Amino acid sequence: MKTIRAVLLSLALPSLALLSAAQTPDAKGCKDSPLLTRFPGSYIHDCTHSDDDKFEFPLPNNGRKKLEGDLTEITYVLPDSASHPQVVRNMLTALKTAAYVIDNGPEGSEGRITAHMGKTWMLVDFGGGNKIWLTILVLTPLTQDVVATAADLSNGSPAPATSWSMAFSSTPLRPM
Repeated sequence: MKTIRAVLLSLALPSLALLSAAQTPDAKGCKDSPLLTRFPGSYIHDCTHSDDDKFEFPLPNNGRKKLEGDLTEITYVLPDSASHPQVVRNMLTALKTAAYVIDNGPEGSEGRITAHMGKTWMLVDFGGGNKIWLTILVLTPLTQDVVATAADLSNGSPAPATSWSMAFSSTPLRPM
């Protein structure tokens, strides 16, 4: 009997190792934010990052907060075993424990949590199905890439003139 158990156990262990290795890998080039860990057993479906972008965070009473800065968006797929209340509770508790100010949700916010701490804003959206959308924006100074000069004005030269001339007619336009 001990021999049969040993054989069954030796066959089962490699199978378990294969199952754990078979978890869906994260999308290529994506990684977790260091600010909020993923729910256990989930994987990254996709992600985007922009050094200078804008986003509108939902606030209570249909309010919106429009911000610009370093924007990261990560979509997680949750494990089938995770319940919606369990995931919401975990995310909300993690944000509160880290001393984020909860600006919105999740009660009455259609499954969204908007939170901020200093210059960092987060939206955790439990919008539907087995996914979470995490949006993180860190306020950064706008980079100025275009330069204008008023050098001609400072030396007394007139500014270049641009004129527009349009003739208006009561005759309707017809194809030529």
